[in-house]
Amino acid sequence: MTSSLRFLFTTAALSLCVVACSRKAPTVQAYQNNGVQFSYYSDWKIAKDAPVEAKPNVRSILLKGPNHAVVTLICVPPSSTQTLEQYAQVVAGMRKTNIENRLSVGSVKTANVDRGTSEPVTGKVAGRDQTGIHQQYSTELLGHAVLHDVNFFVLRGTQYKVMIMSQVPQEHSQSSRPGIELIVDSLRIEGLQ
Repeated sequence: MTSSLRFLFTTAALSLCVVACSRKAPTVQAYQNNGVQFSYYSDWKIAKDAPVEAKPNVRSILLKGPNHAVVTLICVPPSSTQTLEQYAQVVAGMRKTNIENRLSVGSVKTANVDRGTSEPVTGKVAGRDQTGIHQQYSTELLGHAVLHDVNFFVLRGTQYKVMIMSQVPQEHSQSSRPGIELIVDSLRIEGLQ
């Protein structure tokens, strides 16, 4: 190998090392607003924090993370009679229509979403183990199937009952788990029961 080629390879390798080493690890951020607080990593963004349209007593907080990971907190009055099971069913029912419409090109349907499966799951919510619902579904887009994991939990307080949903493509479940767990486990609401 000539000295010019060796120099080019060495320079390229050093450049890659500098780029890789210059990436900062995400830091922990704090959210606190209107009786809700949680921590989240700096590579996650709060995409929405507002009342739900036509329902001023219902609030939606949407966090988006790397690799299409999502955590949604729906804050409803504590007197709401909707159960976690009902909420998970509504989300599953709307999912198919919403995704298929969003991924259609004009009148051409390019995606197919199955109804998926549902089973109990246990996870840490607000510092304690809780039972929730785990769903798996598949989105087929142009012949390629993408599996998704969705978890639902509920947290009750004096100001809100919070319906919690986390969703991530299954291929990114492991890498997204720390970010999702930080949000859900650190979640606190006023008058937590």
